[in-house]
Amino acid sequence: RYFNFMKLTTILFILVFIEIILEIITKKVTCPLRPSGDITLFTEFLPNEEAKKILTELRNRRSKGESISKLEYKKVFEKVIYKVPASRMGSWFGVVPQIGGDIGFIRDNLPTIVANLVKRHELEHLLQTGQEKNVEWSANVAVIKEYHWRSLFMIPFAVKDRFSFYHGEPLCLVASLWVNFKKYLLPF
Repeated sequence: RYFNFMKLTTILFILVFIEIILEIITKKVTCPLRPSGDITLFTEFLPNEEAKKILTELRNRRSKGESISKLEYKKVFEKVIYKVPASRMGSWFGVVPQIGGDIGFIRDNLPTIVANLVKRHELEHLLQTGQEKNVEWSANVAVIKEYHWRSLFMIPFAVKDRFSFYHGEPLCLVASLWVNFKKYLLPF
């Protein structure tokens, strides 16, 4: 028992130490900013009435606690999430102009499985009420519930994307990955 306690204590100490180092790197290293997307997208595309109607119906069903299938979610996100040229998305894989809004966008160069994960994530933002403590975590939970282990495809894709931008700047890469880990994968 004493040995197991010491192992656990050592592991916790190492994890806390790593977290402190990552926080220091994040605060002290000055990195180039990844480009934001072209926000003129938000005014070029307007949601049509059909899209607004199906989102409203979906929101009502969710508020009543009704079960909604993966296929139903997919039908909705295919109507309200638009693919746009990656050059206009900057560092974003996907984006919605407003939580609880009626329209979203994803990069047009995402592999199919990643595109579906990002579409579902962005659809969740459209369905959110604004009461969520961490909107990114909540959107990811919805994706994981539907896509289970396939959600893991997003991790190497995101790491590869960050690596391509911060190639040759390992501290910036580490800082970027740490910030994104906290933003998207921690519930607080």
